Amino acid sequence: MTRHQRIAAFVGRIERGEVEGVTTEADRIAAVKDMGALPPTVGPDVQQTAARGPVRVFDMIGPHPVGENGVEYGPAGHRGRKTVQLADAFDVMAARAAARGAGSPFTAEQIGMGRFYRNLVERYESAGMRASSMDATTRGGGGPDGFMDALLADRQRIMIIRRRIGDGVALSMRKVRPSRRATRGTTRSVILDRRAVDAICLQEATLTDVLRAHGWAANGTNFKALTRAVGRTLERMAGPMRGQPDHSFTSDFARSIWDAANGSGDSDTGDAK
Repeated sequence: MTRHQRIAAFVGRIERGEVEGVTTEADRIAAVKDMGALPPTVGPDVQQTAARGPVRVFDMIGPHPVGENGVEYGPAGHRGRKTVQLADAFDVMAARAAARGAGSPFTAEQIGMGRFYRNLVERYESAGMRASSMDATTRGGGGPDGFMDALLADRQRIMIIRRRIGDGVALSMRKVRPSRRATRGTTRSVILDRRAVDAICLQEATLTDVLRAHGWAANGTNFKALTRAVGRTLERMAGPMRGQPDHSFTSDFARSIWDAANGSGDSDTGDAK
C-alpha cells in the first residue's frame, strides 16, 4: 500500500464513521488535518498538509565557532529549527521497529542500495519531462548528446541491477508451513524478489504490506523470512564496487553499476522498463 493509498484508506474510514471520537463534520476535518500535523520545532513556515504522508524530523549538523580558532559541531537549523524530510518505506519500517525496541530490519548499506535504485528509476522515467530534476544541469554536457549519454547510462545501470535481482522467489509456499502462511480461505501467491524490491523501493510499501498483498499472514515467521530474502536481494543488487568486476558473471552484468557508463563493447540487450 503506497503513501497515497494509506491516506485514502484512512479518509475512507473517517467518512464511514469508523474512527473513534470522530462524529461531527468538524471532527472529520480535524482528523484529516491531524494526518499532516508537524511538531512546532520545524517552525511555522512548513505548511500542514495531510497529503504529505509520514515524515522524519531531525537536526542538521554544522560547525560552530568556539573561541578564536575552535570549532564544534551541533544543530545548525535556521533559528534553531529542525529539518523535516519525507519518510520512505525504509524510514517507516525503522520507526515501527524502534517502537518495538528493535533495530531496523535492513542495514545501512541495504537501505542505501534501495534508495539508489529508487532514485535511478525515478530519474530515468521522468527524463522526458522538461526540468523534471535538479540533476538535469549535471547529467552530461549542455547539448542533446550529453543528455542522451546520461539517459542511456541510467538505463544500463537499471538493466544491470534488475538482472542481478533475477527471477528468484523471495517467499515460497513450500518453505513455510501451511498453518503459518495465512488465515484460512485467503488466496496466497509466491513473492518474487523483483516484486518485493519494487514494492518497497518504488511503491513505498512496507514488508507487512508486501505480505498482505500476496495473501500471506504478517506473522513473525513470514516477516523474518521476507526480511532475509529482501536483504539478500538488495546486497546482490549492489554487486561489485567501482573497478572490481564480479568474475562469477560475464559481460556488463559483471561490472560495477558505477562503471556502467565508462566503458564500451558490453552487451546492451534487454528492457529497463
